Amino acid sequence: MRKEIQGENHPDTISTMNDLAVIYKDIGEYNDALCLSEKVFELRKEMLGVRHPDTVSSMNNVSLIYNYIGRYDHALELADQVLRLRKEILGEKHPDTIASMNNLGLVYSSVGNYEAALSLARKVYGISQKILGRNHPKTITYLNNLAYIYVRVGNYKQAKSLLNKVLDLRNEILGLQHPDTISTLYYLAKIYYENGKLDEALSLAKQVAKLREEVLGKNHPDTVSSLFDISVIQSKKGDKINALELTKYVLNIRMKILGKIIQILWVQWII
Repeated sequence: MRKEIQGENHPDTISTMNDLAVIYKDIGEYNDALCLSEKVFELRKEMLGVRHPDTVSSMNNVSLIYNYIGRYDHALELADQVLRLRKEILGEKHPDTIASMNNLGLVYSSVGNYEAALSLARKVYGISQKILGRNHPKTITYLNNLAYIYVRVGNYKQAKSLLNKVLDLRNEILGLQHPDTISTLYYLAKIYYENGKLDEALSLAKQVAKLREEVLGKNHPDTVSSLFDISVIQSKKGDKINALELTKYVLNIRMKILGKIIQILWVQWII
């Protein structure tokens, strides 16, 4: 309706396009999210200039989606540019600048530069505590991200300590069904798995899958990934039959969602 009445280049139309892109991202439709986000970024850059806060925000959204889909070089380039612009325009202690610093750290983690990722994550958490407070949802998110990087580098003891703290805070403030709380449960399950505590890992993985199905839906990529996690733990425990059946189920769902991208190596690995 806004396209018809106001035109594609009207700020309200672009804002609606941006909102739709965010929803696509949240439900795991990353190709559609990227297509719209790139279009919003180009329109805002053309109409508002590259230094306008809305344009920088759009650049940040594109960077996040690039990171989700594995286009890390593009994600890193844009995330670095967003942080530089926000420091110049808003200052280092502005919440949006802190968020950009966090996003850059996550991209560093994705490409395996854990030293840079840890450095940024510690800095982000420290600044956020001072500016937003210890119990602010953003601060808790940054603590969770710091724990996530500790998981990536194999420091499971430190990661577990931080994640238990995050879980208590998120459960109290956001509730058990909030996606952020579920994410914390997921990483705790991963830590138990990596430490060989398979019964605890399986219990948490099943809880994560159940919560994600309730909150996100049966076919959401995160829900499907949780089911595959369960099959991996089952296989590790020696329950090959149930692991194989669950993996076949996951494969069928992913083939429907992704098309003919055959991931038969999963099945071979489970066997």
